Amino acid sequence: FTYMGTAATTGSKSSVLNQLSVFLVVLVSPVFFRTEKLTLKKLAGCLLGFAGILVMNLEGLSFFIEPGDPLILLASCFAATGYLISKAMPKSCDPLTSTAWQQLLGGIVLLAAGVLGGGKLAAVSLPGLGCLLFLILAAAVSYSLWFYLLQQNEIGRISVSKFLTPLFGVLFSGILLGEPIFTPENGLALLLVCAGIVTVNSTKHA
Repeated sequence: FTYMGTAATTGSKSSVLNQLSVFLVVLVSPVFFRTEKLTLKKLAGCLLGFAGILVMNLEGLSFFIEPGDPLILLASCFAATGYLISKAMPKSCDPLTSTAWQQLLGGIVLLAAGVLGGGKLAAVSLPGLGCLLFLILAAAVSYSLWFYLLQQNEIGRISVSKFLTPLFGVLFSGILLGEPIFTPENGLALLLVCAGIVTVNSTKHA
């Protein structure tokens, strides 16, 4: 849903809508977990982080509904559900093993959907296989770390760090693609997101 939605809407809007999962997690997690508390600090941190994403994308943000918008909203809902399920897993579950099963089962479903939908690889090359291998390893490492953090910490405090994802996307766009990244908007966005993370995590029991 994320990739289909991104292809059918603007990059700016997809960056903003993707972060709605953070709000969903913070709002819903107290319903399922007694250790999770909905506090003003968490809400304020989420608002600061979301404001940072808005500031970063404001120039290219459109305010009319596009075909990909509902798909990205669905992706955010599924992502939030996945975070809650991961949090519910017992701490004895090995993050690497759990991630491997998730990637395997999810990959089978997506592969079947792609084949049934007529999808195919236009060309196979060594650079392409290298990129694919890198993406597999990056996903495995990042999701394993994320799963471990969810097991060991309050999901509301950890999820706010997801606001850093678009900022890292901009950073690597500058490093790898040579895009201009040193703008007032990006600087202000970084400050707001960092302020949101600090606000949520400033007190152990906030």
